[in-house]
Amino acid sequence: MQNSSPNLTILDSFTHAIHHYLQNALPKISVDWWQRQVLDKLSFQQSAFAQKLPADSLGLLDLAALLRVFDQNWNDLAAHKEFSRETRGWLKEAQSIRNRWAHAPADGLPSDLIYRDLDTIERL
Repeated sequence: MQNSSPNLTILDSFTHAIHHYLQNALPKISVDWWQRQVLDKLSFQQSAFAQKLPADSLGLLDLAALLRVFDQNWNDLAAHKEFSRETRGWLKEAQSIRNRWAHAPADGLPSDLIYRDLDTIERL
């Protein structure tokens, strides 16, 4: 059975949670965290967008950019908070989930896949 409209408020909540975590964690890594941990880690397109923002504007980045920042800073972030190996896997899977949901077919995603994705998001 296909679900025609995944609950995007879940992705909004997930985006907020990732933003909140990074907003607290990145400044502990470097004084110049906006440049080093954000702008330098984004894709070319993401960076071009972010460079137009005021420094410290993580809240204006989308989920794809936030997940990339998290992923690209994994080693530094994991050193400050003892993440498990499973957490790394969930982060990688969350990037796939974001892409899958952003490019979902018009008739939606299968319910079982949505439930699996939600379980991964909750675990992360």
